[in-house]
Amino acid sequence: MPLITLLSDFGPGKYVAAMKGVILSINPEATLVDLDHDIPAQNVREGAFVLGAVVPYYPSAIHLAVVDPEVGGPRRPLVIEGEKGILVGPDNGLLLPAAATFGDFTAYELSNVEYRLPEVSHTFHGRDIFAPAAAHLSLGVEPSEMGKAVRSLVELDFGEYEVTEDVIRGEILFEDRFGNLITNVPQEALPSWTSLGGSYSLEASTIHEVPFVKSYTAHDPGKALLTLSSDGYLEIAVNWGNARETVGLGPGERFVVRKSSAKKS
Repeated sequence: MPLITLLSDFGPGKYVAAMKGVILSINPEATLVDLDHDIPAQNVREGAFVLGAVVPYYPSAIHLAVVDPEVGGPRRPLVIEGEKGILVGPDNGLLLPAAATFGDFTAYELSNVEYRLPEVSHTFHGRDIFAPAAAHLSLGVEPSEMGKAVRSLVELDFGEYEVTEDVIRGEILFEDRFGNLITNVPQEALPSWTSLGGSYSLEASTIHEVPFVKSYTAHDPGKALLTLSSDGYLEIAVNWGNARETVGLGPGERFVVRKSSAKKS
């Protein structure tokens, strides 16, 4: 039975319902799974982060993702095919982290009008282009039938990070519903001087001495800490608390972690 996942910044209202209606009118046997429709409005970067984190747990599925502030403009509609799945959405960087989990992949522009609705609006390509494409793909249509191959895709900026012999500088990518802050610093980039049990200085709106621990409960309730997120990134959290409220940081903002013994520069 074909599986189609959906992610958007539409919220739980009529827009998601319309996309589902289009899909099921083309393929009534499709199974639809909502990944997340609470992506902040027009926040392509957060949508890309969430999609990339979740897609590996749905092997061989078709993933329809719409966070599309340039809808109706020159950006291209895409289908991306890899061994581990298919992605459908706008060429604005939204699909790239998920596509990277496929290994090798090929992208095609959704230009074949046969796989669109008869009338295409300038403001709702999720319903008129992306949903029909996903539905036809679930019926066995090959991605290559939907348009010409695309070799250059719009890149996505997850922000810069810097790691030196005594400092980590980075940016907050994502805040979950608990107030945990996922940074853009991947586990493999962490310097050798970070280790479980070590204590560090976290510079945000205020300065906090924070331990690096393996789990939230390894530190006192209400206290800020560093850990690794389940997605493999450096995370700022508070045991039984909200890191955003405690340290005064949110998505898009910068932070600094220093060795506690390092002097400020």
